[in-house]
Amino acid sequence: MDVAILVYFILFSLPFLIVFLPFILAWLKGAKKLRVAHEKYSKALQIMFRRLFNAETASRIINPLECVYEAQNSCRIRGKIWLVDRRAYFYYFAKLFKPINDIIFFSITTNFTPGLSLILVSREHGKLVEQAMAYMEQLEYVELRGLEDYFILTDNVGGLRHVLDEFTVRELVNMKKNFLYIIIDYTEPNVEFYVEVNEKNYASLLPRAVMLAKNIMERTKKISPRKERIDTIKMLKRALKVRE
Repeated sequence: MDVAILVYFILFSLPFLIVFLPFILAWLKGAKKLRVAHEKYSKALQIMFRRLFNAETASRIINPLECVYEAQNSCRIRGKIWLVDRRAYFYYFAKLFKPINDIIFFSITTNFTPGLSLILVSREHGKLVEQAMAYMEQLEYVELRGLEDYFILTDNVGGLRHVLDEFTVRELVNMKKNFLYIIIDYTEPNVEFYVEVNEKNYASLLPRAVMLAKNIMERTKKISPRKERIDTIKMLKRALKVRE
């Protein structure tokens, strides 16, 4: 009788197991993948900041999807990593059609005052462009040859032409799908930017993105600062956020 009950229970439960087993396996597999992704990104940031800024990096996972990090030497670097939830079964289904990117935020406080204010947003991300457009009355909209894929605002058009050298323009074009936006500001933090990466391209994209931002940042040193736009940039920095 006990065997019959057990068989009946198994047969009765089988449809539920068939339906829910993929979700359970995805959750277990995804939890492990999240830990691995955090390790990969944190290690990459550690190596990159040591090489580019001679700075040691400390990171802390605050929940399975988020990690914060910081590094400091001549400048102070802080940021955050947001992972796409690998525990969701539909994550693996969506990956069959296109890469699923994670987001990494960078915030840099320099030991000098940048010589201009700049907002540069990839047109691949229409919602961010819409947010930036609200500030066209306070900052000047610029169209530059070769950078048609970017929405650009600045308070110093002449200075901007000295910042966007051939290397910078080329890299911005090549990274338009992954480099969401960058803000250069007179106030701290002086540089903010977001990058989309995944576990297949992070090793090459992260160093390129940080080198790009570092090049822009350092070239602003040679321009005399104009501080009349500080309040405008503060408002924009509060509004133009990918994540909180």
